[in-house]
Amino acid sequence: MKNYIKYPLILGTISSISGLLIGGIYMLTSQVIASNNQKAELAARQEIFPGASFTLVERNFEQSVYIEEVYSASIDSSIIGYIYLTDGQNEYGNIKIYVGLNNDATGSLKNISILENTQSYASTVNAWVDSTFIDPIEDINSIDVNCGATRGATLIKNMILEAQSDFQKGGF
Repeated sequence: MKNYIKYPLILGTISSISGLLIGGIYMLTSQVIASNNQKAELAARQEIFPGASFTLVERNFEQSVYIEEVYSASIDSSIIGYIYLTDGQNEYGNIKIYVGLNNDATGSLKNISILENTQSYASTVNAWVDSTFIDPIEDINSIDVNCGATRGATLIKNMILEAQSDFQKGGF
């Protein structure tokens, strides 16, 4: 009977101590991680508009598919462009980029900076092959062969187009 009480108490104590250690380490590192993320995002914006200062533009993007927020980029109090934070997902994973647009008539593309890319191609392509070729196919030309990098590139293009469309609508 002693062992029925002894071992759960030992395991419970070890689990409690482990949980406290994990929580303590999280509390110590979460601020450092958040600070590092902010520095990385600022560096990514500086990559697009070197030497500029950035101001978050208060806008509502609830109706947007990809846009999360937008920053104005200024040098000497003159707005030289805008940087859109866009986030998109497809069956291959997630892509988060900054889209930098010049402050000209059309919002021409200045540059992009990739913040996150979790696209995985091999396993999804293998699953596509397995599911596509299970039955006989009479018309090979009817098979949709856009996959992998094509879908990722299309996602990035769509995010850029949505940012340009928003810029062209105005609202700044």
